[in-house]
Amino acid sequence: MQDCDKSKIFDDYKLLNLMVNDASKAKGVHRPGPYWLTRTKCALKDIKKFGLQDFRGMKSVTGTSFSDNFYVDIRGSYNFGLRSAITNLFRYVYPFDKFFDAQVRLTASYFDLANLYKNQYLYNNQRVKYLLSKYDINFETTRGGCLSFLEKDSVKIAHHYLQLLDTLDHIDNKVSLAGKKTCFEIGGGFGVNTHLLVEIFKIKKIIYLDIVPNLYVGTQYLKSFYGEKVIDYRRIQNRDVIKFAKNNDLEIFCIAPHQIDKIESEVDFFHNAHSFVEMPEEVIINYVKIVESKLAKNNSAISIVSYGDPDLNTTIHPEKLPDFFTKTAEKFNVPTLTPEKMNFHYIIQ
Repeated sequence: MQDCDKSKIFDDYKLLNLMVNDASKAKGVHRPGPYWLTRTKCALKDIKKFGLQDFRGMKSVTGTSFSDNFYVDIRGSYNFGLRSAITNLFRYVYPFDKFFDAQVRLTASYFDLANLYKNQYLYNNQRVKYLLSKYDINFETTRGGCLSFLEKDSVKIAHHYLQLLDTLDHIDNKVSLAGKKTCFEIGGGFGVNTHLLVEIFKIKKIIYLDIVPNLYVGTQYLKSFYGEKVIDYRRIQNRDVIKFAKNNDLEIFCIAPHQIDKIESEVDFFHNAHSFVEMPEEVIINYVKIVESKLAKNNSAISIVSYGDPDLNTTIHPEKLPDFFTKTAEKFNVPTLTPEKMNFHYIIQ
């Protein structure tokens, strides 16, 4: 058993391999769509190469597209298949490696400078001041080698946590998250929303679903805070039913897409941020059908969030999302903590 550790994210390659093997057998709507197919292959290779201790840093593509890592070396995005042969030319063969290494160092210096400016912007941002006065972020948010954070009273607060807390605060104004007891999130990233829902809004019963290997990253990240309260894929692989215990203990179920039909608990709050638009429509239809069947009859809510500047070559338009649900959605556009960037929000109650 791996106990909760205050600084380390454990690697568990047996768990990872179990997830990967089972996910490879999944069919149809339970498989990653085209948007994620290449990304998951790159991430899997780097997880095995680098582990998770610094997955939010610069050296690994593990968290690209779902975490706050600042990967500055594009060579890692081509780390499998025939393209890796060309990548190796620029990584190991003189003089190509020297040219590319120099560019990586230069890009990293630009990141450091941009981070300084971003911190100054956030320190003086009225919305950030409001969030930090309303919520007490007295827990660690930079674990995993996060490089993008500001400091308040000697506490490091990851920019990514601030951005997601900003989103949750807008949702809370509509649905009162503190009044929810159970939550189901599809596309949970590396677990930041779950972490915030537990620490800030005191929700104790959570189902977190994501594709492999993203699910593995989020599972191990959350385990580093909550230990055995995180019920991983290994522990529920052969269960016929996924159901919360009738108590007030913390339970975080980390499940893969092909396990969704096993959920038998009602949920008060369902949340999806940014990933529905990255899925094939048949996958969204299947998810929505199941989610709507699991919602509690009273005091339940659905929250759908999407970035306001979608690439329609790889995603569907966010304005199509309400059409997948049977109830009418309230729509509102919300400014984010990134200047001139908006998010689409849809609330269904």
